[in-house]
Amino acid sequence: MSQTRSTNGRVRVTVKLALPVLEDMTVNGVVRKTVTRTNYVDCVFNFDATSTTRERDDTAGFLWNLLHPELPEGRDYIVGLEGNF
Repeated sequence: MSQTRSTNGRVRVTVKLALPVLEDMTVNGVVRKTVTRTNYVDCVFNFDATSTTRERDDTAGFLWNLLHPELPEGRDYIVGLEGNF
């Protein structure tokens, strides 16, 4: 996670995740976990210098709602790779 401020005061908050997928691999009878692929997530928020805590909290809430399992539109788009959002 990182935060940067531009010269005009805008705040950029970046959250990056690297999510490895581990699988058991057997070599010569020895089983060990091996990374078979990695999924990456980059989430970037850009806030105006004069944004309020409430506005930033609302923005985080909108993202939460997009991913919420009971609200399928955003989740189907990301998880199910369905259609255009």
